[in-house]
Amino acid sequence: MLYCREVCILCLKCSVFSVSRRRATAAASAPASAASSRKPPICRTIWCAPLIHLAEIYAAKEDYPPEVTHLLADGLFATLTNVNFDDTALQGYIRRAEKLTPQRLPIQDPSWLWRGDTDIVSLRATLLFGMKGMAAYAHHAFRLGQEDEAVSQWFYKGLCALRQKHTVEEWLALITEFGLVNYQCMALLDKANTATFGDPAPAKVHTDIRRGRSS
Repeated sequence: MLYCREVCILCLKCSVFSVSRRRATAAASAPASAASSRKPPICRTIWCAPLIHLAEIYAAKEDYPPEVTHLLADGLFATLTNVNFDDTALQGYIRRAEKLTPQRLPIQDPSWLWRGDTDIVSLRATLLFGMKGMAAYAHHAFRLGQEDEAVSQWFYKGLCALRQKHTVEEWLALITEFGLVNYQCMALLDKANTATFGDPAPAKVHTDIRRGRSS
C-alpha cells in the first residue's frame, strides 16, 4: 500500500519537472514567429473557469453540499480529453452551476492558467489535470453511492488553489497532498466497485468466433 502511494506521488513530482523541462527546451529552441503564433490549450479548459468560480463561492462559506461537489466532479470529468466534444452538453454544466448560486458564472478566458513562470505554469497545470483524473474516479464512485469527506473537500481546495499565488515549494506541497487524496479516491472507487459488483475473480471466456443471437 505504502509503496503504491509513494510511487503515485513520485510520478506526480517527476511529471512536474519533466513538463517544465520540455517546455523550457521548446521555448528556447523555437523561432520567435512560431512562439508568437502558438496558442494555449483553451478548448476544453474554458469550461473549468466557471467551476473554479463556483468552488470559490462555496469554499468562502465553508459549505460543501453534495450537489455542488458532484457537479464539480462531473464538470471536471467532462473536460478530460476524448470525454466530451459537445459544447452544448458542456454548457449544461454551467446551467446546473448557475442554479446553485445567485450570481451568474462568467465563462472567462482561461489563458491565465498558462501565463507566468514556466515552472509555476507546469505545477499549476499538473494540479488541474490531476484533479480532472481524480474527478473521473469520483464521478463513478459517487454514482455507486460512495462518498469521502476528504476527497469531496479537496475539489474545492484544489480548484481554489489554481487562482492563488504559490511558490514552487508550496505548489509541490499542494501536489503531494493531492497525490495522497487522489490515492484515497482510487481506494474509494475500488470500494464502490467491490460493494456493487463483488470481488473480481478469474473466469474462463471464449476467444473464438461462435454463432450467437442475431441482434
